[in-house]
Amino acid sequence: MKYILRDALRSLLSSRRHALYYGMTFFLTTVLLFLYFNVAESAREGSLEIFADASGRNTSLLMYLENGNVGVIVMVLIVLICAADIMFANAWFVRRKTEEIAVRMICGSSYSQLVLFLLFQTFLIVLCSVPAGIACSLLLMPAAGSVLKMAGAEFTVSVHPSASVEFITLLLFLLGWMVLLNIGTVWQSNAAEMLEETGRNKAAKRSVFTSLLTQWLPLIRWGSLFFFILPVYMFYAGSDGIVFYTLLGCMCFPLLIRTSAVPLITYLNRKKNTGDAVRAASYGFLRRDLSSAQSAVVLFLADLSILLYFMTHRGANPAEVFLLDMTFVLTAVLQAMTLMFRLETELAGRAEEYRILAETGFKKQVRKKVCSKELGMYFVITGMILLLYPGSLLVSLAVNSELTGHSAALLGILLSGILAVTYGIVRRHYLNLI
Repeated sequence: MKYILRDALRSLLSSRRHALYYGMTFFLTTVLLFLYFNVAESAREGSLEIFADASGRNTSLLMYLENGNVGVIVMVLIVLICAADIMFANAWFVRRKTEEIAVRMICGSSYSQLVLFLLFQTFLIVLCSVPAGIACSLLLMPAAGSVLKMAGAEFTVSVHPSASVEFITLLLFLLGWMVLLNIGTVWQSNAAEMLEETGRNKAAKRSVFTSLLTQWLPLIRWGSLFFFILPVYMFYAGSDGIVFYTLLGCMCFPLLIRTSAVPLITYLNRKKNTGDAVRAASYGFLRRDLSSAQSAVVLFLADLSILLYFMTHRGANPAEVFLLDMTFVLTAVLQAMTLMFRLETELAGRAEEYRILAETGFKKQVRKKVCSKELGMYFVITGMILLLYPGSLLVSLAVNSELTGHSAALLGILLSGILAVTYGIVRRHYLNLI
């Protein structure tokens, strides 16, 4: 036992950078949940109703989503966001441990020892991140109270036992989710040989799906493009079903990547980049980046669009406005980290391919150009997609006077800055990797 814990500590110290980013996910999650619940409880104690039901409105599903008790919906949304972020962060962190796990499996380590090896590292990160997040939340409470008083609120933000119980309950849920993810990683490693027997069946199913996709390719391509762009029109039309249309458009995004974006990049690569090795390599890597990170982009689009809609349609009192603004900012940071984790998980296996490029005559400066062009195009495309949904929503809200032009510009600059920082971090990691 002590040898497993000792080796786990050494492994954690050898990957300090990855541990820091993994811990940042739990840190921001703790700040968001702890501050959210305590501000909400303080407002209720001050006889200020948070996210009350709109009187005289229908209670259908869409009306409930857009006009009902949004406090419950936002809380559920926050938990889902945090769970998804932890899943991507855990996959990114554990990906660096696969070689160590493989060596230990060869040396005869048991299932429980491998699980303990991973859980000790992740729980040590959590034990450092969660108290730091609580301490940061306590330090931010006076500032939050000052902002609320400037906005006209007449209550003091403080720690409440009921809020602490809610926070601990959700934290235990997220910790249990993390344990299941680590156990699943070890189980997949042990079950790898068993899955080889069913590989042929999976390949057959995949080929059938591909043939169906090819047969109906024009219909699927134009249908996914239509439903992906439809929410942009509905933003300006002011439809009450904007949440539904946003989720529908996000569901069509993976199909759009597979049926339109990847074939288009392949076409451009074959037709216009003949003889340009840098463009050919960067376009080839770009296709894989877009395919692997599409789930993170979907979360980014859906979460920010829904929160933006709630921010403008549910700003009934200072506490509600503050909670939604805080949730939007921290969610944007968390989703940018999720995008970074998903992309860097894909880039983890890219070192071998760049080694092959080096052996075929690509000099160091040329490999850097491939890296810069690939990431530049990826983040330009991601930025354009964000402009299509949250950006268009910001413009439409400003045009319809539901949001001031100053606030819309500030939120747009915030999103651009978060993406720029994410690009800088990923590029630095990528260059070190190759």
